[in-house]
Amino acid sequence: MKKRHGSIALLALLIGSTTTFASDLYIQGSIGKTEAGIDSISGVSIDESDTGFSLGVGYKVTDLIAIEGGYRDLGEYKLSATGSVTGTYLGKPFTASGTVGVAADAAGFYLGADYSLPVTDKISAHLKAGLFKWESDITGSGSGSLTYDGTTYASGASLSGSEDGTDLYLGLGADYRLNKNMALGLQWIRFKEIVETDIDVIEATISYTF
Repeated sequence: MKKRHGSIALLALLIGSTTTFASDLYIQGSIGKTEAGIDSISGVSIDESDTGFSLGVGYKVTDLIAIEGGYRDLGEYKLSATGSVTGTYLGKPFTASGTVGVAADAAGFYLGADYSLPVTDKISAHLKAGLFKWESDITGSGSGSLTYDGTTYASGASLSGSEDGTDLYLGLGADYRLNKNMALGLQWIRFKEIVETDIDVIEATISYTF
């Protein structure tokens, strides 16, 4: 009888431990507006806004602190010019003549911490910080000539290159818990030095706690 009671107690403990673990694990998705801080250039049109998204998982280490990681896409940023122009784009010098277009995107994986502070029973404020391992593909084309980062591309030639790095991100936000499992939120995050420029994200989030 003691053995049976001991087995039941052990089973109950395992179930309780699994439930506790599951209640600390969550998935989160987001979508919103991204904007790069690209310096303006005379005679050049720059589209520095796009739509970005993320998908990740988190685990609550304590009631207030969670570790988060996942994939994030920061969108694409474009430059176009007609005539003869000289300047710097994404930290690289360029000279262009004719009609030229250059685009750069940014995406990668993040890992960081989330500090949550309960405001009410349903509303929590959040502070975020971590590292973003990113990669950017840079492409260009046009009917004129383009010299970018020391390489000259003749008329009709296509520019192709890439950059990568690991840099800091910082953010803050708030969420509203709809029920025990689901919450909706709004957050702002700044990704530092992505291809020599900061990228700000303002986005809506949805999370599900298991």
